[in-house]
Amino acid sequence: MTDYRKSVQVAIDDETTNTDHLDDGELERAELMFQEMLGADDGAGYDVEMSLDEIDVGNLHKNLYQNQMTDMKEDFNEDLVQKDEEIEKLRAQLAAAMKNKVQEVKENLKEEDDGSTKSPIIQKHNLDGTLTTILICHFYPNSGRIGIKFKRFKDGFFVTGVLPDSQAARFAGLNRGLLIFEVVSWSPLQKMGMTIPAQRSSKLVKRIMEAFNAGYNVTIKFVIPPVGADPYKLQQHVIRPSNRKRK
Repeated sequence: MTDYRKSVQVAIDDETTNTDHLDDGELERAELMFQEMLGADDGAGYDVEMSLDEIDVGNLHKNLYQNQMTDMKEDFNEDLVQKDEEIEKLRAQLAAAMKNKVQEVKENLKEEDDGSTKSPIIQKHNLDGTLTTILICHFYPNSGRIGIKFKRFKDGFFVTGVLPDSQAARFAGLNRGLLIFEVVSWSPLQKMGMTIPAQRSSKLVKRIMEAFNAGYNVTIKFVIPPVGADPYKLQQHVIRPSNRKRK
């Protein structure tokens, strides 16, 4: 399997940090900018859907469990000492902690799949000297298809549509015209993850599906293009600069 977890380690934003809000007309501005890009598009390439067709459902829960065990073992191994009785005591504590954590993760996954509409995490960031709105959405491997259609316009992936009855459709305000700013895979037991880079739409979908198959959650961050911005020069962390080797 391709190692999709390359690049730097990044923090996953918790929903408690969702203190910002959408300004009036931000989503409408994204739609207008998208219309302009469609008019200037030379017709090369088609939009691509982030689909779950490649997921092996039979192995999903097994991989999820194995990754959880690995994460917890790494944490506990740091505390192990070279005394037999202490090691046995820590092993018992590890087994109990594993059982509790696995149950906790299962319950959290069920809560995320309630089908209700929710707001993405909304944050303001200074990108290239301009205050920009970023929408942060968490996606889970056993909660249905992601449902985002997107297309590459020069050096950025832009959302071209959201499919009904999908995880993306549950996020208020998530629609076409948004720039995919960053994609991060992360373990359900940790709040740190690794960025997923890709030069082509098909490669990005493949790496997201690999993350899901391995039991990882995926967070996608979207940028609402600011006023007066050149949509072809917006900062993003998915497509690497052209002077680097394509993968």
